[in-house]
Amino acid sequence: GVLRALHGLGLRVLSLHGTSWAGPAGLTRFGEEVVREMNRLGVLPDLTDASARTVRRVLDVSRAPVLFSRSAARALRPHPANLPDDLLAEVGAAGGLCLVPLTAEQTGPTVRDVADHLDHVRRTAGPECVGLSGTYDTGAAHPQELPDTSGYPKLVAELLRRGWSEPEVGLLTWGNIQRVLRGADFTARAARHRRPPSTATLTDLDGTGR
Repeated sequence: GVLRALHGLGLRVLSLHGTSWAGPAGLTRFGEEVVREMNRLGVLPDLTDASARTVRRVLDVSRAPVLFSRSAARALRPHPANLPDDLLAEVGAAGGLCLVPLTAEQTGPTVRDVADHLDHVRRTAGPECVGLSGTYDTGAAHPQELPDTSGYPKLVAELLRRGWSEPEVGLLTWGNIQRVLRGADFTARAARHRRPPSTATLTDLDGTGR
């Protein structure tokens, strides 16, 4: 009931990280039921900071796309929220979306560093699976020339210089997030005809109330 109440208040993305049912060991039975109910409601799973086991199990269970709201390439910068290449490839194959954050800590201090991460995710997961996460509401330090969205033209110019096509830039800046949002809505509309609202509890499925 809590998830449905939050959805009614406008919730459309939920982080699956740091709970008893979505932790280092992966999803529990209750966690799997939460993902199914999220699909039915149209709430997207945000897997930033989730364990590799949780990511892979959500990819198995979810019929809707998943997203990473602030993850870059770990191969280029070993930040814990960044994704290794094997997970990037799996997320791309599943039609998920990796939103690369514009923070110096995760991507580096320059526009070229950010472009390197975008190139890497595009090459590893595919051009349909990379987007931008400005993260301008976090108080984090941002790369030079990207203090706010007014710096986006410089980033786009760098990507075009590297050989990105205009359609690929369109996917990066709005097309991919639009696809994921529409995918969640389509999945929810279909699921509501097949599946009643879940009444499962943590105690019912995992044997614990915590």
